[in-house]
Amino acid sequence: MADFDILKLDYPVYEGIGLPKMRNFLENAGQTIQNIKDLKLGPDAVILATFPRSGTHWVYEIAHMLLTKKAEYATKSREAVYLEGLPDLGPLQSYNHIVSTHLPFQWLPQQHVEREVMFGGWFNYNKAFIRESEVRKDQIIMLQYEKLQRNTIWELKRLAKFLDVKDADPLFPEIAEKCGFDNLKAADERVRNDSTMAEIIKSMNLKKIPTLYRKGKVGDWKNYFTVAMNETFDKIYADTMKNVAIDIDFV
Repeated sequence: MADFDILKLDYPVYEGIGLPKMRNFLENAGQTIQNIKDLKLGPDAVILATFPRSGTHWVYEIAHMLLTKKAEYATKSREAVYLEGLPDLGPLQSYNHIVSTHLPFQWLPQQHVEREVMFGGWFNYNKAFIRESEVRKDQIIMLQYEKLQRNTIWELKRLAKFLDVKDADPLFPEIAEKCGFDNLKAADERVRNDSTMAEIIKSMNLKKIPTLYRKGKVGDWKNYFTVAMNETFDKIYADTMKNVAIDIDFV
């Protein structure tokens, strides 16, 4: 695809789902998604699937430290293993560490998916994974941003158990400290040794890298929602998630 003005292009849509204006999706969304579905990861690979702006980089670092059993930041950026952001998935064939995606459950690599689920927006994205986690307890773990921030050590223990990382208890306090918001933000600027994010931004014809680390605060929505907006959201949430086995405390 030649150089383009991204502001003049419509958001790509595939199977009724809106997608970001990334070169892979703009050129051929169907083929991009099929390539991801066909990807054959290694037997020890971990798929970090998150809705955008839900603590992706945070959990990426935590999982990396647990799996390597070292409280050291990953030198390979999350974007270097960002499935839909890569022009070539070849290097990830048989890959045995963490890969990341914002894609819905039904578009994950098919070696990890056996049946279709529906998706559309935050509610259905998470409902799909919650529903699957109930029947795939050894394959899917659900982490909540709010709980991870309030009770970090407990959530680290739960994740370590799920990942079958043994004897990691001495590492938990150091991981919690290094993955604190300010430390993680600073590390992201000085530790990474790849240019994947810059390449993704260039492919989208954007001028600068967007802010990945905002405030890292639970309850910051109160600074933006009016009382009426909050009441509307509470009703939508109650109606949409009433039969879902999850309890989120928005504070």
